[in-house]
Amino acid sequence: SHMPTSSAPSLAPTLLPSLVPTATPSASPAPTESTPDPTPAPTLSPRPTRAPSALPTPVPTAIPTALQFVVTGDLSFGGIAYDDAVENERVFVVAIALILGVHEDRVVVVIHRPGDDRGGGGGR
Repeated sequence: SHMPTSSAPSLAPTLLPSLVPTATPSASPAPTESTPDPTPAPTLSPRPTRAPSALPTPVPTAIPTALQFVVTGDLSFGGIAYDDAVENERVFVVAIALILGVHEDRVVVVIHRPGDDRGGGGGR
């Protein structure tokens, strides 16, 4: 088959559209399927929505809702000087975040001097 090399409209159909617009618009195709009318109430879908809803779901969902929780506790470390622990506090934050599976921004570490009466033991 022979492909036109000109951008002028042709009388015969071509495989590629011409680069120049036609003088008159073509008729728009009619929709092949009609869309369903809106329902008065939302329909339940097994897929999660993009935004959380304020109301609980009527049945259990496949994906659990993340729980908000706070973990507090004391950790004692030996073999590290207090000044080194303070200087490397970020190491403790990252390690605890990894253990708990949370973002580092959610972890607070307070390091005490050895023998501090807040719980005894080494630096925490």
